[in-house]
Amino acid sequence: MTDSHHSNPHNASIGSNLAVGGAIGILLAFTSIAFGSVIFSGELSEHLPAGVGLLLFSTFAVATIVASLSAYPAIVASPQDTTIPVLALVARHIVEKFPPEAASEERFYTVVATLTLNSLVIALIFLALGKFKLGGLIRFIPYPVVAGFLAGMGVLLIKGAFHSLNGVDHHHFELASLLQQNVLLQWLPGLGFALVLFVVSQYVHKFWVIPTVIVGAIALFYLGLFVSGTSLQVAGAEGLLLGNPPTDPLFQFVTIPALTHADWPIVFKQIPDLAALWLIDAIALLFTISGIELRTSRDLDLNHELQVAGLASLGAGLGGGVGGFPVLGETNLAHHLGGTRRIVGWTVAGICLMFLIAGAGLLPLIPKLIVIGVPILLGMELLYEWLYRSWFKFSVVDFAIIALIVLVITTIGYLPGIAVGLLAALILFVIDFSRVSVIKHEMSGSHHHSHVVRSPQQQQFLQRKGEQLQILELQGFIFFGTANHLLNRVKQLLNMPPAVPKFLVIDFRQVTGLDSSAVISFVKLKQLATEHEFHLVLTGLKPSMEKFLMRGLKEREDGCCEYLPDLDRGLEWCEAQILEASSWRRSRYMPLPLLLKNLFPDSNQVSQFIPYLEKQQLGPETVLFQQDVSPDALFFVELGQLSTFFTSETGQTRRVRTLGPGTVVGEIAFFTRSPYKATAIADQPSTLYRLSIESLQRMVQENPQTAAVFQEFMLSHMAERLVQANEEIKKLLL
Repeated sequence: MTDSHHSNPHNASIGSNLAVGGAIGILLAFTSIAFGSVIFSGELSEHLPAGVGLLLFSTFAVATIVASLSAYPAIVASPQDTTIPVLALVARHIVEKFPPEAASEERFYTVVATLTLNSLVIALIFLALGKFKLGGLIRFIPYPVVAGFLAGMGVLLIKGAFHSLNGVDHHHFELASLLQQNVLLQWLPGLGFALVLFVVSQYVHKFWVIPTVIVGAIALFYLGLFVSGTSLQVAGAEGLLLGNPPTDPLFQFVTIPALTHADWPIVFKQIPDLAALWLIDAIALLFTISGIELRTSRDLDLNHELQVAGLASLGAGLGGGVGGFPVLGETNLAHHLGGTRRIVGWTVAGICLMFLIAGAGLLPLIPKLIVIGVPILLGMELLYEWLYRSWFKFSVVDFAIIALIVLVITTIGYLPGIAVGLLAALILFVIDFSRVSVIKHEMSGSHHHSHVVRSPQQQQFLQRKGEQLQILELQGFIFFGTANHLLNRVKQLLNMPPAVPKFLVIDFRQVTGLDSSAVISFVKLKQLATEHEFHLVLTGLKPSMEKFLMRGLKEREDGCCEYLPDLDRGLEWCEAQILEASSWRRSRYMPLPLLLKNLFPDSNQVSQFIPYLEKQQLGPETVLFQQDVSPDALFFVELGQLSTFFTSETGQTRRVRTLGPGTVVGEIAFFTRSPYKATAIADQPSTLYRLSIESLQRMVQENPQTAAVFQEFMLSHMAERLVQANEEIKKLLL
């Protein structure tokens, strides 16, 4: 009993998966038959059995390969409903290229050769995208364009269904012809069948629903024939059945005859239509995989699934069929119905194979309402998902693009529809992008300083004159629209009293690129600098950008434009110019006792402090201390200049601070007893005074009052640095 208890769930799981696969297989078998009737209609209708055989073989091959190799076991695959209307259009274009006296077989072989070429090229595209891990590239196609195309394919599917009607002149189509009794009896029941299946599938999610509706529709059809006394011969003659019994099996390996007897110049003329389909198929596969991930809560490798889809299309193409890949609706249905095993997809393939082998006798008994109703159903689903529901998911502008694409595809063609959609999306993208400010941060010299540490007097002076220095940090890609926004902002700054900037620093560090139209705005910006007598300082330019800008900005050598490697160097240059124009323009030599007079309120304490210091001379490029080394002293700069540099884990080095006379070096590490965060190097011959940890401890014991005043000063000094850093951060967050 224990063994049977454990085996029953397993057997039930296999049974439920078989049931799910069987229900979906019946749907896809009839869908394949309907797809064949859509492509091989009109003047190709005499080859309808062979066309149906090609589509059944395609579904068998694609479903088998994808179910066997995909990372998601219960996946269902087949030729895509978005592909069929395009291939039907291509087939009609091919027929129209032939003269009336051309042999019917030549038309058929040319269509099959085109289907084969399309499948093999799509296979190569999928395999290449997966092999080189380029699947993410197709994510850059605008989403409304894809939605509009998918909705447009819904319209074409419905039109393709009506194109398979008998008794209608499709070259001179008139709406009134659909109301003829024999024509009305073909499409009206098909429309009713599609509506019933559409509504029922929205509310009832059981594996028996689809086959029940299909079998019920067929039963009602034959009941109607019985009640009306209509024979099968009469029903076939009136176009109510699919066709006459074929004399040959449904599937015949016609790939080689098609490739050798096709009119290849006509095939090659279809490449523009097919090329757009290749792109759309790649996008559709991306959406399908993403949708399966969301519905099943599983992560799938897009590049692996691309390669699987490539192999599936290759297998179908070698047999002269239509390539394909996973179908979202049927896979989600299988998941919802409890499908968990690969046997779901294998069962789908098996049912299509059964129809392919034994369906020749059944084909003429299939009611026309099924092959008309299935593409109408699929078209309704596409329109519902991508047009109706888009009204609630997209903005008004995006929905307008979708509706425009559908309108153009319906009235003109699907290639113009895609072109119009891409153009509309591009225009809207440019408009929206031009509204995004290219200025990421806007600051003044009052809140943002260079990393040069100056004497307290110089720092206070620069703080007072800070409004003379304006800083604009740019971001993104600069073209005419965004550059013009920058120009207008500078004009506003020039008209904002009371302080008119004397220096305008524009930082390009986060700019990704600029085009030639942006140079015009920067030329105007330079003209403004000349007119209003301010210096234009450009920093962080990549070499290619600098070369590009210099072509326009250096046409007039008036000295109002400077190029510096980074924002910090640009701020340092501007601050030096401000100091140069003041009484602080020169750093006069002052011995350390005079530099320290503001440190101690009592001059006697200065003389008590000096003995604890050790004088030290540094030559140019001499290292004072190294990053990540434990501190043993701090240093007072009496003469010269030092810079500190931080080296990241990747080996990149960045200047942290530059320090001149009257400044302190290494104080934070000294008081926190943590390793130095940067390396200090002398920029020029320098004189420093060293205060070691031992000397400070000795001072605390021998002169506690002097030590207390010094420590209070250092605490105030570090607090001031923290306030300045907070001001910079606050300004950046605005």
